[in-house]
Amino acid sequence: MTKKRVKWLTVLLIICSNAVNSQIRTISYDEAIRIALGESYTAKYYREDMEATRFSYLFTKANFKPLLDFDLFMPSWNEGLSTIYQAGGLPVYNSTGSLTAGGNLNFRYVLPTGGYFAFSSKMYWENYRTTLSEMDNRVMKRDQVYSRFALSFDQPVFTANVLKENMKAAELRYRWSTCYFTRTQMDIIYNVTANFYQVYRLDYEHRINQERLKNSQEALRISKLKQETGSLAEGDLLIAEVNP
Repeated sequence: MTKKRVKWLTVLLIICSNAVNSQIRTISYDEAIRIALGESYTAKYYREDMEATRFSYLFTKANFKPLLDFDLFMPSWNEGLSTIYQAGGLPVYNSTGSLTAGGNLNFRYVLPTGGYFAFSSKMYWENYRTTLSEMDNRVMKRDQVYSRFALSFDQPVFTANVLKENMKAAELRYRWSTCYFTRTQMDIIYNVTANFYQVYRLDYEHRINQERLKNSQEALRISKLKQETGSLAEGDLLIAEVNP
C-alpha cells in the first residue's frame, strides 16, 4: 500500500437532499482532513478556548507595560443668578458665570517586584464673571489657573507578587490550551486516517472477492466443458459448483 495511493483514496459521502433524491460527493483525504479540522465541533471548541486564554495572557502581561493616560475636559460654562435684597426697595439680581477648561495627566510604571511609580498632574483654568446690578451692571472678572503635581511610589512587602503570579498562571493556561488544541488536531487526523485505511481495506477485499468469483466462474466453465467431453466425473463437477 503506497502513501500516494492512500492520499488520493476517496470516499463517497451520501447526502440525502430529500426523501427521494440524493447526491453523491467525492472528497479526497486532504479535503477530509481540512473539513474535519475546520468544521468539527471539538476543533472549534478548543480553538476558541486557546484564543480566550491567549487574550487573557496578553492582558495580564500588558499590566507590566508603562501606562500613560491623558484626558481633557472641554470648556464648560456655568451661569446663575443671585438675589440681592435692598432695604426700602425691590430686590436686584446679580449674574455670576464661570468658564472652566483643563486636563489630567497620569503616568504609571510597574516594577518587576510588583510595585509601581506613578506621576499625576491636573491643570485647569477658570474665568469668573460677575455682573453687579446694584452697581449699574458693573462687570467684575477674575482669571485663575490651578495646577497639581504628585509623585508616588508603592511597593507591597511581606506578600506575594500578585501581578507576576497572575501572569505566570495565565501563561500556563495558554500553554496548556495550545498543547491540548494540538493534541485534538492530531486525534482528528488520526481518526480520519484510520477511517480512510478502513475504506481502503474494504475496497481491497472487495476487489479480491471479485477476482475470486471470476476465477471460480472460469473454473466452473472449464469443469462443465470437461464433463461434456466425459473427462470429468459428475461428482467433481458438483464440487466445482459448490466451491467458491
